[in-house]
Amino acid sequence: MKKNPLIITLSILALLVVGGVSAVVIHNEQVAHQKAVAQAKVRAKANEVKYLKQANTAVNKAYQTKKDSDIASAQSAIKKLNSSDKKAPTDKLTLLTTVLTDLSSADNLISTAEKATSTAEANLVQVKKDAQAKIDAQKMDLGAIAKGDYSSIQGTWTDAIGDTLLVSQSSITMNGTALNLSNAYKSTYSDRRYDDGSGLITWADGNGAGSIQFIPKNIGGYLTEPSPGEFQTPAHGDITKERLNITLAHENKEHLFYKQGSTLPSPDSLTISEADQTAIHNAVKNAQTMLDKIKLPAVLSKKSALQTRLNKVSGKVDSNSTTENKNQANSDMNVNQIANGDYSSIQGTWKNSNGNTITVSGSTITENGNVITPIQHVGKDYLSITGTLNLLGQGKASPPNLLIVPKGISSAGFMLDKTDKTDQSKNRIIETNNFQAGGTGEQVAEATYYKVN
Repeated sequence: MKKNPLIITLSILALLVVGGVSAVVIHNEQVAHQKAVAQAKVRAKANEVKYLKQANTAVNKAYQTKKDSDIASAQSAIKKLNSSDKKAPTDKLTLLTTVLTDLSSADNLISTAEKATSTAEANLVQVKKDAQAKIDAQKMDLGAIAKGDYSSIQGTWTDAIGDTLLVSQSSITMNGTALNLSNAYKSTYSDRRYDDGSGLITWADGNGAGSIQFIPKNIGGYLTEPSPGEFQTPAHGDITKERLNITLAHENKEHLFYKQGSTLPSPDSLTISEADQTAIHNAVKNAQTMLDKIKLPAVLSKKSALQTRLNKVSGKVDSNSTTENKNQANSDMNVNQIANGDYSSIQGTWKNSNGNTITVSGSTITENGNVITPIQHVGKDYLSITGTLNLLGQGKASPPNLLIVPKGISSAGFMLDKTDKTDQSKNRIIETNNFQAGGTGEQVAEATYYKVN
């Protein structure tokens, strides 16, 4: 059968139309997909920018507030970021959390130092109370004295004119001369001249006769005037202190002596124990090491507040002396320490203008190589020179006496002409053997030793 050309032509045209339409549809779909992909990328990029901004804002807020809740929010915001965006805010937040951990550690270490300081101060208060109680308990024992036991009054006693009594457990010497009390008449009761509660020893020997009245605290001494021809009654003196009143027949006068210092350590001379000092020092050192690690500007105000707290503890350590600070403090004479046998503040070599030397090493003092370790420590006020200390030595035929004079204190009161020609800007040691009753300014200046190393 013969095909109709028209039909064939129309069929071909129909196919072409259908194919063209399909191609257009496919193209349109491809364009739409590409557009959707592009839009998705734009949205994703926008989200990345948004999330990064949110993360940075959260991290900055955490830096401002340092609150745990804001740090947690920043961490959550960072989790939304892609890998490439996470590093910078993560590093920044990690730095903050690390520093805050260090601040917390420093806070805890400072609290440890503060607690150690409080404990040390409480311990020192108790030690001082105990020391004072021992001093208060060291009272004149008249019963023991009547039996020849002078241990309750052992030490150095001086009167207003510079006479000195040295009292040991079994003997009493006055200005270097032993009093013969071995066969003396002794009593601990009163007679018409004495208060009840005072004691009396009288003696007579080849050097003459004499007596000692032992007067405890709060006892007045003589109550009545003596009969005509007897010695003048001295003033009662300071009844808050123990006194020894010596009458010497050949002198026709009486001497009222007061004890200079105590054989027991003064409470004021006591400091925080070495163990407590070490505990505080270690705690301060650890806290300071931690604070020194912290450099982040955002937390400097908190660091400053912690440093202020630590400085208060360090100041207390300085005043009560760690080993380093104690050595620094010892650049000045410490009269209280010296009076209690601690010569750390005068260690070294001292020289006078004549080339003589005094060397202090540990508890030993030598003059030109001769050991003169002091055995007596006379009180803080010697010959009206407040703040000085007199050391009575042993070791030579004429035991040297050393006057300890801290810088800033005049020694003019020791001099007959009342002129001080020593260098008051320096610590001084003055050997007083050649002028026990005083000397001229020139004499004292020549006998003055200054530290050379």
